[in-house]
Amino acid sequence: MDIPIDEKPAIERNTFEIVTEFLSTYGWTCLFIVVVLNLIWSHFYPKYKKWQERQEDQRKEAEYKKDPTRLIEREEAMQLARRKLQEKHDQLAQEHAEKMRLKEEQKKKERIEAMENLMKGKSTKPKPKDESQSLRPEYNPLMGGSSSSSSCFRPTRRGTSGGG
Repeated sequence: MDIPIDEKPAIERNTFEIVTEFLSTYGWTCLFIVVVLNLIWSHFYPKYKKWQERQEDQRKEAEYKKDPTRLIEREEAMQLARRKLQEKHDQLAQEHAEKMRLKEEQKKKERIEAMENLMKGKSTKPKPKDESQSLRPEYNPLMGGSSSSSSCFRPTRRGTSGGG
């Protein structure tokens, strides 16, 4: 019973051997060429893009010189867009002014109420909420923990060491 020989793995093996042999022989040269091409591309690509934009601008200017109605249409479109933006800005400015006016009216009402309360002898400050009642009355965050005084951290002295 003979096992048929598969030709495909031999071709793949030969291809792999050819590629690895090429890379082992010319690998550093290929790497150097890739790095140099990358540097050249990064240096000249921005200049190419600027040149391409300049060519596009010149082409558009030539079209406008041939057909001045295009230039007029473009200017009208720009004016329309500016007008829309200005209207939107004006609307936002009016809304903001209305909000500011309402805020000022609210402040005036609060001041008038505070003055009326002061005239009646009531406190002008609003009563504090129950936040302070949630803490223990003997709790003071500046005094440290009340359970044991030995658990707090004390930094060492700043002076030099006393060793001889």
